[in-house]
Amino acid sequence: LAGSGVPVLEALRISAEVVANIPMREAVDDAARRVREGTSISKSLGASGLFPPLVVHLIASGETSGELDTMLERAASNQERELETLIATMLGILEPLLILVMGVVVLLIVLAILLPIFDLNHWRFSSTREISAIGVSQMLGASRVRSSSVFSAPVSRTL
Repeated sequence: LAGSGVPVLEALRISAEVVANIPMREAVDDAARRVREGTSISKSLGASGLFPPLVVHLIASGETSGELDTMLERAASNQERELETLIATMLGILEPLLILVMGVVVLLIVLAILLPIFDLNHWRFSSTREISAIGVSQMLGASRVRSSSVFSAPVSRTL
């Protein structure tokens, strides 16, 4: 706004209306009030403590050199670069975490599908073993009875 010829006080007022962050909005309003009273923009913004020192120094340099609009653009590009770096760093941290979460979700889905199958196979094989064990014991018991009666009869006849 300052580069397009809008007065500084009006630019600060418009900026305060656009800012969504309430503490920043109050800081810009307070800075506009201080500038109206005669304080420099850099001292007014620096008094709040919410603005980065580099931004305050760039504004102070722009005020003394008469190139305020150029310094404000540099400050804006610097803030954008810092924000992009911060976002890239956070995404770099978040991506492996997201991969782990997706792996856990896939594991849960696979377990939800396979556990009932394993449980069904375990039930089927355990019941088959019980049935076959009962069947074998019955068959062995019956064959022992038959074999004892078969072998006992001829032995008793010969004696």
